[in-house]
Amino acid sequence: MSDVKTVGPDETVCESCGAVIKKAAAQCPKCGVATMSWDAVKHGYSKVLGVQNGIDKKWLTTLLLALFLGWLGIHRFYVGKIGTGILWFLTLGLSAIGWIIDIIFILTGQFKDKKGNYIKRHPQSAGDKV
Repeated sequence: MSDVKTVGPDETVCESCGAVIKKAAAQCPKCGVATMSWDAVKHGYSKVLGVQNGIDKKWLTTLLLALFLGWLGIHRFYVGKIGTGILWFLTLGLSAIGWIIDIIFILTGQFKDKKGNYIKRHPQSAGDKV
């Protein structure tokens, strides 16, 4: 048997379970994992993706954790960076310099999670440019 799946022009493959799904789907109907496609946001599925009023909840949570508990590295634990989270915890945010740099990176959309995905604030409306 072959593992090759036929994918149409308006379809994609779920990164979690490998099922063929519509590009505009907010989540996989087979495994329920949310997709992070811009098509889903444009088609009104923003609440399923964790976006509300143009602000990604993960971005906002990361920013708030960095502002109030960043000197302890809590924001790094939140995005899966356990090693540097421990380093920030033991060095008080690398003597606050790393803490300030992280806040700047989060605000400018340059901060990444463990998988290398940027933690960004989403545009205010579907008509805005990405």
